[in-house]
Amino acid sequence: SIRRQRQMCIRDRNSITLIDIGIKDFVDENLYLLNDKNIFFLAYISINKTDKTKFVVKPFQEKFSPFHIYKSHLYIFGKAIWQSSKI
Repeated sequence: SIRRQRQMCIRDRNSITLIDIGIKDFVDENLYLLNDKNIFFLAYISINKTDKTKFVVKPFQEKFSPFHIYKSHLYIFGKAIWQSSKI
């Protein structure tokens, strides 16, 4: 039988991130790969301290601002399991 691959690697000029695409739900405060209308991006996710129905999303790329979103409106495509910086 063919085994489905659960990992993907994201590379940019400064870092490499290994993603477990088998994780589709929030597990803990961490870096996740999100899908917003087929636009994929890395972001740190945490639970909003004052409204437990929302997440705080801080995009990995610093040129984008953090935002709050209802848990039901966030599509998690995978969770980062390893990351390194290029020197």
